[in-house]
Amino acid sequence: MRLSWILFFCSLALLGCEEGAGNAPSGFLLIKNARIYTMATGKIEPAEAMCIRADRIIFVGAEDRAAACAGPRKQVIDAGGRTILPGLIDAHMYIFSGSLAGQTINPSSERMFADKGDRAGASMKDALTRAAPQDHEAALRTWLPKANAAGLTSIFDAGLAAPSQQDGYAILATLADENALPLRVFSSVFAAGRFDKAEIEPAPFVLLSKLKQDFEETGVSPVFIKTFIGGLPEGHTAYLPSPYANNPAVAGAAALSKADLNALVLEGQKRAIPIHMHAKSEAEVRIALDVVEAAQTQTKDRSIRHVVAHKGFIAEEDVARFAQLNITAQTSIWAARSDSNLKEQTRYIGKERRKAGDLINAMMQADAVQSLGTDWPANTDLSTFKPFEMIEVAVTRRLPGETSGAMQSAEEALSVMDAVAAMTTAPAYQLNAEDEIGSLEAGKAADFIVLNQDVFSVPVETIHKTQSVMTVVGGRIVYEIGRDP
Repeated sequence: MRLSWILFFCSLALLGCEEGAGNAPSGFLLIKNARIYTMATGKIEPAEAMCIRADRIIFVGAEDRAAACAGPRKQVIDAGGRTILPGLIDAHMYIFSGSLAGQTINPSSERMFADKGDRAGASMKDALTRAAPQDHEAALRTWLPKANAAGLTSIFDAGLAAPSQQDGYAILATLADENALPLRVFSSVFAAGRFDKAEIEPAPFVLLSKLKQDFEETGVSPVFIKTFIGGLPEGHTAYLPSPYANNPAVAGAAALSKADLNALVLEGQKRAIPIHMHAKSEAEVRIALDVVEAAQTQTKDRSIRHVVAHKGFIAEEDVARFAQLNITAQTSIWAARSDSNLKEQTRYIGKERRKAGDLINAMMQADAVQSLGTDWPANTDLSTFKPFEMIEVAVTRRLPGETSGAMQSAEEALSVMDAVAAMTTAPAYQLNAEDEIGSLEAGKAADFIVLNQDVFSVPVETIHKTQSVMTVVGGRIVYEIGRDP
């Protein structure tokens, strides 16, 4: 990711900018008078200052030590007591379909509620099917500044279809060449079809390895092989361990059998490439856990960071297995409250199964890595790319701004600190990038956001109003309030 760090802060009226002696080209920046929540392990109290050189953090801590680190010839930023966080990371979203859907389906609102039922889904599918690659590229370029303003500095895209996977990567290559990609994009290659138990077609792995080489040092990082174990309960395509409540003759079927998935995961183990598995039901989650455990036993290696995405419902006895197997639990906060969408889902799966849904706090209490992603634009209740809306929902278990009404699974509500961790340190670990992003520590990339309010002290029902007044990625300003992108 190319840098233009020398432009730091001076044009932002809300922050004070001072120049050191002679405005020397030392490349040092001192941020002082700030409340810097580093999200580093064991560090809860905010730091006062941060010393940065070019794209790297040199020191975070007391102001006098940070000033000494920067030396006499530096730029100095007075943050005015504002809160600074590591750049936020969305652990599972679809940037092409989301940006295009936002323009073609609901252009007047950056938040899309699925209040039109099947009509909204059909409209989105139709728009995405008809769109050409240039339509996707134009929509993405329009959306990227909004993502930075919302506090996003990294995302994992779980599909990258624009409309094809090949088109998606071509568009990212164009943006990278133009230095027009203002956030880090982590991505995957889709593995479709079934796999023989003894021999697997290596094409997805070969393609992923080639893409890693092609996109080296561009801000795009192909990381996972993506696959589906099942579908969605609302379409009777999720695989349940017992029949659907509204159709006793149907229990669904796995899209990928246990034997087929075992071949895929085993190949990933051997190649040190993690598998990102879509699993909604407790039966699908159980398959994923069993297959990963078998592959780890066979290879004697638990270092590969496989992911179970969504895990809408999970058996209580399987919660502890995530930490034991080093599997990241990725969740999108859909069931925020008892509303019509949740009741409709309950009609399909039954009340008892619904009670086993969205175990997030339980995962954290069991020491699992629990990350949050919006799954934008695909969900049922709330569709948003804005991370602070998701953080509020994770804390309140209600839709943004609501102060009353039923809380869905209140015992699964997170603290603000844990919710922020689920969009910083946890997804950084999921992406095998915790040495680079996710927390503000010496040696790591200078990815951070300066906020308009202190997310840890405002009333929780106003967390969704939090936005970035400045977003920095790799030491480069990618967004500042009041300045056109």
